[in-house]
Amino acid sequence: MSDASQANKRIAKNTLVIYGLFLFTIISMNKAKIKNYLRPIIYPLRALFFKYRYALVLRRLRKQYGKRKIKVGFLVSELSKWKGQTVYELMSKTQDFEPVMLIYPSPLDIQYDNARIDEILEEKETYFRRSGMHVRNIWDKSKQRSLPSSEINVDIVFYQQTWDIPPAPLIGDVSRRSLSFYFPYYMVSEFIPRLDLEMYLHYCIYRYVLLNEDLICFYKRYIKAANYTGKMVGLGHPCIDMFHLKKDYQCTKDYVIYAPHFSFKCDRHTRKDLPFYSSTFLEYGKIILNYAKNHPEIKWVFKPHPRLRTELLCYNVWSKKEVDDYYQSWEEIGIACYDSHYIDLFLESKAMITDCCSFLTEYSCTGKPLIRLIPDHGNTLPPPNPALKKLQECFYKVFNEVDLFEFLDMVVLQNKDPNREDRLKCVREAHLTDNYAAQNITDYIRELLAQ
Repeated sequence: MSDASQANKRIAKNTLVIYGLFLFTIISMNKAKIKNYLRPIIYPLRALFFKYRYALVLRRLRKQYGKRKIKVGFLVSELSKWKGQTVYELMSKTQDFEPVMLIYPSPLDIQYDNARIDEILEEKETYFRRSGMHVRNIWDKSKQRSLPSSEINVDIVFYQQTWDIPPAPLIGDVSRRSLSFYFPYYMVSEFIPRLDLEMYLHYCIYRYVLLNEDLICFYKRYIKAANYTGKMVGLGHPCIDMFHLKKDYQCTKDYVIYAPHFSFKCDRHTRKDLPFYSSTFLEYGKIILNYAKNHPEIKWVFKPHPRLRTELLCYNVWSKKEVDDYYQSWEEIGIACYDSHYIDLFLESKAMITDCCSFLTEYSCTGKPLIRLIPDHGNTLPPPNPALKKLQECFYKVFNEVDLFEFLDMVVLQNKDPNREDRLKCVREAHLTDNYAAQNITDYIRELLAQ
């Protein structure tokens, strides 16, 4: 046998061995591991498929633009996470667009029976109708899923969460008839690749709306933009539009806001469901409440994360009575805010106490001081987003009770804010308050369809 033939046999044998090992590895993996292993191959291929679909949808909409109103649907499952009000309001005033709120149950809601889900959806519908907004329930309770895109029948869909799909309409179905846009309900403060860039929706969305071009440049250095269906566009974030529209607002109330997050570490149960733990509620929740009780001269606002109550009960950290009593105490002391209507409270405040990552950037737009509660000396926190790292250095950081009372007395009682000028400079450099995202988004879609 010739050397060439022997070499070919060795190559064939080695190839079979490699394929065998590959198949063995795949078979031995569980479903989650297989998905993660194949993700770098499958996601980019699917992205190409979605690009083809969006091209067809865009061509159809361009033919119809100017002849009829473009229907724009905003997907909302949790009222506290609705952050696109300025976009809806601006579009509703135009002759080009017909916006509608598309409501459905959250992942937590669907655990209930149909009667309770109907009540929850009715509450959401009433909430939007009270503001004179068009709203549609897209939940098919007989099939326990959202209606198909053929029945929803909108031209453009805005997502605000990547982790409630389903019950939100599946992006694969939506892409058949609609262009899909996404801006997160939260404001970027930290850098969490899995949440910011690596969810399935990120690979399938038509346009990913981000805060600014600096953030886009940072993300593109981390992940190849070619893996995405569409492209990232730096148009601002609607949730901070009011700080731009009311930049000359004069505060008269001087509220102090306590905004605790839900992501606490629980000693009784091992929690592996969260990508990070930022909550300090179990350490400081009662201490801050007692401080508020001892200082009735201060106007207080309690703005907890909507999941805090559920998490305390779910993990049996507090009894139902303890939770109810705690929330009622805040309601008796001051204002308790449980929905997304908190911007006016921010504008009327003089300081915030929080461990919520999203509020770090959002509240900074007010120019007011922020007391940041740090869990476990920062060991459980994700790294700050590089574009906002300097801003976070201007917060008053609390690592223990001594720090807490020191900053409460300085900021809340004595009205001292030594980091003010540095903080305002960082806000200006990040272009947080000189952008009108609703206008940018609306104009972007107009230009897209008019081509």
